[in-house]
Amino acid sequence: KIEPLGELPLRPSKIDIFQVNVGYMCNQVCKHCHVDAGPDRKEIMTRETMQQCLDIIEKGQIRTLDLTGVAPVMNPEFRWFVEEANKRGAEEIIVRSNLTIIRANKKYYDLPEFFKANNVRIASSLPYYKRDKTDRQRGDGVFSDSIEALKMLNEVGYGVEGSGLILDLVYNPNVAYLPGDQSTLEREFKKNLKADFDIDFNSLFAITNIPISRFLDYLLASENYEDYMEELVEAFNPA
Repeated sequence: KIEPLGELPLRPSKIDIFQVNVGYMCNQVCKHCHVDAGPDRKEIMTRETMQQCLDIIEKGQIRTLDLTGVAPVMNPEFRWFVEEANKRGAEEIIVRSNLTIIRANKKYYDLPEFFKANNVRIASSLPYYKRDKTDRQRGDGVFSDSIEALKMLNEVGYGVEGSGLILDLVYNPNVAYLPGDQSTLEREFKKNLKADFDIDFNSLFAITNIPISRFLDYLLASENYEDYMEELVEAFNPA
């Protein structure tokens, strides 16, 4: 029996999280990237469009701004956008970015301090807590730069208990299978990063790769496409 949905017409509830993709420019060219990002991608959001987003935040009283765009900090208007969002009432600003951008150029070395000054919540990708798997997925030197960036973030308080500065890591496999149990992976990452590098972070999120763009090319070339799609179907959670 299908229960009635209630009063019609259906209307949207309040927006709690406003996710904004500020561009496809990135300092890395990852094998699994489903948006084909890289240094050669010039499509980035303009200040004019960001202004429209700020108007929406203020008018809709949206609490959380979630900034993505592969390496959103490479957008020249990024810092202005973050500062203005704070002024417009965003209580939480999440920045999703790879760690290596902090080490990519001297102009980014102060990012940890900028994040702290603007109370930014960081969600950074780290393929693994070992060098070989990380560099194989993201390129030579990525692991070392990521570790150094994590240390810089820890130094200003990110990931440190009681600081209020949130540093989350994001894991996704670079082969044709789904990620393992998230809580188990988090324990492994915390144990190994602490033991090997004295690094702390808050939570780890395991995500599933989308079978499009570069990851789709890999699935087709390795003849894993049908098996991967079957895995996705079998893992679907109707709830």
